Amino acid sequence: MPLVQTIKSGNSSIAIWKIEESFEELQNSGNRSAQISDITHPERNRQWLACRKALESLVGDSILTLFKDEAGKPHLESNGYISLSHTAGYAVAIHGPNPVGIDVEEISNRVERIAKRFVSDIEESWIRPENRNEDLFQIWCAKEAIFKLYGRKSVDFKNHIKVTSIPEATSQSFEVQFLKYEPVSFLAHQIKIGNHLIVWIAS
Repeated sequence: MPLVQTIKSGNSSIAIWKIEESFEELQNSGNRSAQISDITHPERNRQWLACRKALESLVGDSILTLFKDEAGKPHLESNGYISLSHTAGYAVAIHGPNPVGIDVEEISNRVERIAKRFVSDIEESWIRPENRNEDLFQIWCAKEAIFKLYGRKSVDFKNHIKVTSIPEATSQSFEVQFLKYEPVSFLAHQIKIGNHLIVWIAS
């Protein structure tokens, strides 16, 4: 079973799943009611099913009945809050008693193409040139995690969410602020596995 790691973060739990199974293996295992994806691309659908397996490892398959709200955010019918994310090679899930958000990304130079859409001038000023791709992905993952926690549309990543700084060398936590209404600060946590970055926020 490719469950790489389970992390306890406050009252929330995170599962990190390395995707090694075929689409058919994932499709034929676990709780069928969890398979609510409307994704048509085979590889992304495989990643989505791996998210279900990661979540199942946290909550068990007996209560793993999901639905999506009008904004497309997935929910359990009972038993707390969830957030899911997937990319090439990995799927992640977080579950907790309060709203949560998580994102996983494979670090590459592709993020540079959209950096101007989500990086503010202040954030740009502290990005390290020698570590630019990873810093950009840290900003993106943190903002995506906040967006998933918020769970509604019409969020401007550049102006409504602010990452205050990169983590110190001795810390894997950093502050993120949601500014769409009254400013609210959250503590984001990150872990790097190989060339993949995972960032989560639990309120």
